[in-house]
Amino acid sequence: DRGGGGKIHADALRASGYQVRTVAFGAAASQDFNRTISRSAKARQAWTEDRYAYKNMRAELYGGLRRLLDPMENSPGAKGFGLPREYTELRQELAVMPLMFDREGRLEMLPKHRKRGEKAGDKTLVDLIGHSPDRADALVLAVWGMTSNYRRPKAGTIF
Repeated sequence: DRGGGGKIHADALRASGYQVRTVAFGAAASQDFNRTISRSAKARQAWTEDRYAYKNMRAELYGGLRRLLDPMENSPGAKGFGLPREYTELRQELAVMPLMFDREGRLEMLPKHRKRGEKAGDKTLVDLIGHSPDRADALVLAVWGMTSNYRRPKAGTIF
């Protein structure tokens, strides 16, 4: 995640020679349209509809994990995806995250932290879990990296 210090870690890894992709959890959903799919009218329509299903990138990533873990979403004979029993802390983080939708019907997540000036009554993920959801965030980022069609643009490519 680019925010909250993630970009600093990504820059340090890049300086050590690693190829790193960053994601901004607070950015608009499906932010990598220009890099991931063709620009055909059908592809643009599908991207627009998918993008509107989520309030932001965090919600899209967690929605993707939810679909991946849901046996009803997977076709018969497909390889399943599950969380091993020994990952109790990760399972606990995920278990308390509510399924929420905004007024427009888009999947949304509670914010990680309370913003300055927000009332103490507004719930956050840290309030529910008792700490930052680092394990869950790492999992959704890993799943995104595993399932996304991201391709690094060639030097000099203009979209």
